[in-house]
Amino acid sequence: MLVNIIILIILLALSAFFSASEVAFISLSDARVATMVKKKLPRAELIQKLKSQPRRLLITVLIGNNIVNIASASLATVIASDLFSSAIIGITTGVMTFLILVFGEITPKSYAASHRKKVAIIGAPLLYIVQKIFWPIIIFFEWLTNMFAGKHEPDQIHEDELKAMAVLGRNQGNIESGEEIILNRIFEMNDIETEDIMTKRKDIKFLTSNLTIDEAADVIAENPHTRFPVIEGSLDNIIGLAYTKDILVAFNDDHEDRSVKKIIRPFFQVEGNLKIDDLLHLFQKKKIHMALVKDINNKILGIVTLEDVLEELVGEIVDEHDED
Repeated sequence: MLVNIIILIILLALSAFFSASEVAFISLSDARVATMVKKKLPRAELIQKLKSQPRRLLITVLIGNNIVNIASASLATVIASDLFSSAIIGITTGVMTFLILVFGEITPKSYAASHRKKVAIIGAPLLYIVQKIFWPIIIFFEWLTNMFAGKHEPDQIHEDELKAMAVLGRNQGNIESGEEIILNRIFEMNDIETEDIMTKRKDIKFLTSNLTIDEAADVIAENPHTRFPVIEGSLDNIIGLAYTKDILVAFNDDHEDRSVKKIIRPFFQVEGNLKIDDLLHLFQKKKIHMALVKDINNKILGIVTLEDVLEELVGEIVDEHDED
């Protein structure tokens, strides 16, 4: 009799385990698991392995839970038949249902909802063992489920969901409001075109190809930029870029009479409809900080810099040369 009661308690504990594991693994996001793996938390890789087959994991939990619940109900009936008359056995079923509901379902699931990471870490090894023990049965039910419900397709995270997560993170105090703003601006980068952030054609500061180093130095003294397009004839005929540092080096080396054409560097062109997230990748790949913006007819529309792109992320960047 005592042995049966001990077994019944163990079965109730297993019911609680499977119920808690179900909630913990389902509510634990893939992103959270990836973070756990990155931090090398115990059993994180095993958790990730189990979650990689969510339908198989759910079948494992349900099979285990149903087996222990049926076994506990049957054992409770056996215990009741030994202790009480047949009239009381019916009441035993109701009592056992109550115990399973409270201690095997509601309580463990409520706990797991608040401590999903802890429950997953504790429960992963046992779930893995159960999965191996009942492997043929699990595979059969998985095949059956796939046949009727279709194969499981991983959920895709959409931009709106990420924005909502950023708002939730700010409300919970996990991220600062400034970080939320930057995250939202990142999502908007593929909606903004280069011509929306460029310096317009009429505002471009340039050097003409007939200038000397001395004359170019006078221009950069009044326009403190780091790079200047060098034109020949018109703004649509740009022959290169003159870097301020190159002009100053040439000036200090007593090459004031030298033509600015002697120090120009190659330039890069992009189209005005290029999205700024692609523009940022281009700047990184080419290791450049400036590009000329053209239209489909190769007419110069303006100039765009790395700073222009970064300002779309973090807001206006003011340096010592910017006017108030």
